[in-house]
Amino acid sequence: MKKSLTSYDILNITPQSSQKDVETAYRKLAMAWHPDRHAHNGKASIANRNFKLLQQAYENVKTPDARSRYNHQLSVQKRSIIINQNKVMNDNRPLRSFMQALDNLFGASK
Repeated sequence: MKKSLTSYDILNITPQSSQKDVETAYRKLAMAWHPDRHAHNGKASIANRNFKLLQQAYENVKTPDARSRYNHQLSVQKRSIIINQNKVMNDNRPLRSFMQALDNLFGASK
């Protein structure tokens, strides 16, 4: 299963990073990925895409309130994934269908 990147991953920080660390990481990466810095080297479209991702990541965690909302969203998403994984793992319909197909082919075992 592919892990989606969080704002923390994009900014290369942890959820425990200080607000100063968030700002420092954003500024460093914004300088590196600003599209104007890549206009002449053929990587402007990549830089533009990365810069937009970086801006959105920073918006998610730039203030304590925004960060709290974002952390809540992450928590809800993780719970939803776990619930869905449990549903898939507990779903025995494919096995039941397979067993019925075997019964149909070879006769019901009694």
